[in-house]
Amino acid sequence: MICEINIRISASFTLFDVTLSHKGAKMYSFLRKLVIFTIMTIYPITTSLVHVDKIEVQFNYINKQEVHNY
Repeated sequence: MICEINIRISASFTLFDVTLSHKGAKMYSFLRKLVIFTIMTIYPITTSLVHVDKIEVQFNYINKQEVHNY
């Protein structure tokens, strides 16, 4: 059972793709909370420094898929 979190940030003329993957439900829940918390705290600071077009976070766990756009 593999959990994946894909983060895609498109800003100015760059595109960042990050994938975090781990086996097990406990780590998935922790990573999910950490990613959402980090984006919500850093996003306002980042947008004042660099023009951020879109942040997309995709959570994949077993047969569930969640997508958040900021």
